Amino acid sequence: MNARPQRIVIVTLLMIALILTLAAGCGPSSPKPPKNALSAITVYVDPSDPVAQVPVQLAVDLGFFRDHRLNIILDRQPHGADIRVAPIGPRWPIVGYITVRPDLLLVAPTSDPHFRLRALDHLPMPASTNIRTQTPLADAILRAHDAVLSHWSMLPMQTITSLWRRHQLPWVLVTLPQAAHLLAIDPHTMILAWLGASSGPIPSWVVSAPTASPALIDRFLAALDLALWYLNTTPAWQITSVLRVNHHAVSAWMIKRALQYGYWPATIFPTSSAYNRRRINWNPTWPEYDEAVDTRPASQALGEVVIQRQA
Repeated sequence: MNARPQRIVIVTLLMIALILTLAAGCGPSSPKPPKNALSAITVYVDPSDPVAQVPVQLAVDLGFFRDHRLNIILDRQPHGADIRVAPIGPRWPIVGYITVRPDLLLVAPTSDPHFRLRALDHLPMPASTNIRTQTPLADAILRAHDAVLSHWSMLPMQTITSLWRRHQLPWVLVTLPQAAHLLAIDPHTMILAWLGASSGPIPSWVVSAPTASPALIDRFLAALDLALWYLNTTPAWQITSVLRVNHHAVSAWMIKRALQYGYWPATIFPTSSAYNRRRINWNPTWPEYDEAVDTRPASQALGEVVIQRQA
């Protein structure tokens, strides 16, 4: 007579244990993020040259960063950002190239088909304050053409604009966006010389990643490489129509000139030939290539780009 009540008690206890086990498994554990969740990464982009910023902006506007599951958060401070896009040096190692020609244009209010850089020997050089950090490179390039300047005269763009309107500058060294501005003021403005023709392909703007995780760096570079591919295979008018942010700062004329002058590389890969050309000819105090450059992220990124294009 006691066997049946005992069985009922045992079954009841087993059911209670099962319920407790299921309840423990459904407790307040953190849900797993979806596979396509975006990883946030902070990026500092130097604001000094709109043309150099174009690959990053295209990667944003065309959705290449989102395609690589990245949420780009622009940081105004270079020191706290995971990734830094800026003129080369002094942060090492670098992991990718953004531009491979210096943005240095010598413009004049009139044409001079017989002009040569050596004609500047022992003369002053009025220049935009935007190219102040590039004056050592410009000095070295000019010396290679037997032109040693008497001195630099660094001028803010507002002063250059005022003097240009009154035709009170014989020439001035500026960036490509500034040259476009002067051309808009005076349609007779001519480009006397482009110093990047003398430097050859050298790293100018680069990517460094002091704190980002390797996986995020790889994805960032893969998205940026797609932007460079788009730049080098798309008409200038179409590129400017895609750029949504700061579109007024970059015109089709500027895009055409930048492509003509080879400002942007075909890929982000930081080649030794370009780096060594700059180090040997212009910046001999820089570290050796193996110390200054980390090629692993770019190699990994290029593999992802190939997969992306084949998909």
